[in-house]
Amino acid sequence: MKKPLISLCALAVCLSGCEPLAPVSLGQEVPAGLSLDSVYLNEGSTLKFFFYISTEEALRVRYAYISGPDDTNPESGTLCYSASSPESCELKVNQYSQPFFVKTTYEDGNFSINKMNVPVPPDLEEPTIVNPVETPERGSTLDLRFKDVGASSYEVRITSCGEYQNDGINPCLDQSLYTIEMNGGEPMISPYDSAWNPVATLQNGIITLRSDLELYFPDRLEYSVTAVRKTLTDGVKTVVQKTASASFAPL
Repeated sequence: MKKPLISLCALAVCLSGCEPLAPVSLGQEVPAGLSLDSVYLNEGSTLKFFFYISTEEALRVRYAYISGPDDTNPESGTLCYSASSPESCELKVNQYSQPFFVKTTYEDGNFSINKMNVPVPPDLEEPTIVNPVETPERGSTLDLRFKDVGASSYEVRITSCGEYQNDGINPCLDQSLYTIEMNGGEPMISPYDSAWNPVATLQNGIITLRSDLELYFPDRLEYSVTAVRKTLTDGVKTVVQKTASASFAPL
């Protein structure tokens, strides 16, 4: 006897390309508490935040939506990720006016609507790459310089790309990563990133990263510097990220 087929969509969180679960008739509005955990601002345009939902009867969340204060429909707005706690929502900055409305539906059919203000942290400047300005010689060693923008740390990625062989394999898998932590205003290489003897210095607002990493690149060489600022205000963690990049073809 054939076993009945079970839709994979019914077993997964409803993401793009997956049909949502069958609608449930909404019951009554129930009280719920919200607790904001952390806020992330990426590239000055995307706001992502995490929060906890609590109810007296520990109801199981079905869906959570975010909207502006002019939308009180419990089942409308931007769908959040509700597969685990805390809930997470991602919006474009200024997509909705604040306070946000958090609309939560539960497995028993009831729902709650809460107001929540999410602080938008100040953006960072781009950590502009000022060196190299032209293609480095093949076989030369790493000498990267970029603007210090007052971040807590900097994540540096150097990528050597080969020519694409039309085989479905990413030709840019050869990467070297460095994390530079700012300690008392001075750059320090993370102890986990000690390959090729890296040294970071700061002078006149410019951070220099040098190492013995030899630069070989059949097709192109890519640099990426992500500035990261972390703060804690009233128990809420905020993280701001801003990236600068540069790409060079062989001479």
